[in-house]
Amino acid sequence: MPEQNANPPRRSSEQGKIRTFPNKLQPPPPPLRLPESEQKLTLHIPEAVTVKQPDPTRWEIWKQVFWSLVSVIGVPLALLLVSHEIEQANEATAQNTREAESIDAYVDSVGELLLNIDIEQADPSKIERLIRSKTLLVTRQINPNRKGQVVRFLYDQELIFSEQEVQRRQQEITNAQSLQQTTERLEEVPPQELAESQSPQKTTEEIEDTFHQVNLGGLDLVGVNLNSAFIPGINLANTTMQKANLSNTNLVRADFTGADLNRADLSGADLSSATLDGSNLANAVFTDDTTSQAVCEKYSLLKEGESTCPTIFPDGFDPSTQTMVLLQ
Repeated sequence: MPEQNANPPRRSSEQGKIRTFPNKLQPPPPPLRLPESEQKLTLHIPEAVTVKQPDPTRWEIWKQVFWSLVSVIGVPLALLLVSHEIEQANEATAQNTREAESIDAYVDSVGELLLNIDIEQADPSKIERLIRSKTLLVTRQINPNRKGQVVRFLYDQELIFSEQEVQRRQQEITNAQSLQQTTERLEEVPPQELAESQSPQKTTEEIEDTFHQVNLGGLDLVGVNLNSAFIPGINLANTTMQKANLSNTNLVRADFTGADLNRADLSGADLSSATLDGSNLANAVFTDDTTSQAVCEKYSLLKEGESTCPTIFPDGFDPSTQTMVLLQ
C-alpha cells in the first residue's frame, strides 16, 4: 500500500463556502406613474362623416371635359400661335430690308446711267427703254408706299412729264433764251464781252431733246401712295392705279389717259388741265363744296385760309357721269 501522507493539505476555509453571484436578468422596475393632475389628456376624434355628393349634371361634365381639353391642347396651341406671330414679324422685317435694298440699288443704277451716259450721243429711246425695264422690275418687288417713292424719283429726274408739261418747259427755255438775248442787246454789251459771258444758246431740236420721257404704260401701281405730293404735269397714262391714294395731290396738267383709277382716292386733289380721256374712274372718291369741314379736317384736306376742300377737275368734266363716290 502506498504510504499515506502524514500531513494532509489544509483546506482553505473559503473553499467550503458557496459563492453567490447577482442575477443580471432581474425583472424591470414598475413604470413611473404621474399624478392624475399631470397626466396627458387623450383626445377622442370622431370618425369623419362622409357626405354623399350629388351626381354631376351634364353641363358640369361637359365643362370638365372642356377644361381638360384646354389644358391638354390650349397650351401647345398658344405656343404655336406665339411662334407664328414671331415668325411673321421676322419675315416682315426681312421683307422691309429687301425692299429698301431694292430701292437703293434701283436709284443708284438709274442715277449712274443718267450721269455716265452721254445723252447727246446715245440713243434716247434706248435709255428710256432701259429705265422702263428697271422700273417695271423693281415695282414688282416693293409695297405701294415704296412704289410712290419710285414715281417721285422718276418725276424729280424729269423722266415722266406729260406732253403738256414738256411743251410748257420747252417754252420756258425758249423764252428765257429770248429774254437773255433781248437784255444783252438793250445793255449794249461790247461784242468781245458778250462772246465771253454769253451762255450757249440751244436750238429748237436741242430743246426738244432736253426731256427724255419714260413710258410707264402697263406699270402696276395698285395702291400707290402719292398723298399730298407735288407732281404737276406727271405722265401716268395707261398705268394700273386701282385704290391709289392721290388725296390732296397737285396733279395739274397730269396725263391719266387710259389709266385705271378704279376706287382711287382723289379727295382734295387738283386735276385742273389734266387729261382723263379713257380713264376708269368708277368708284373713285372725290370731294366738292358740299363736303363738310369736319371731313376735310379729318383727312387733312384743308388748305390754309380755306373752309372747303373740293376736288378740282378739268373744265367740262362731270364726275357724276363716271359713277364716282362723293365724300361728304
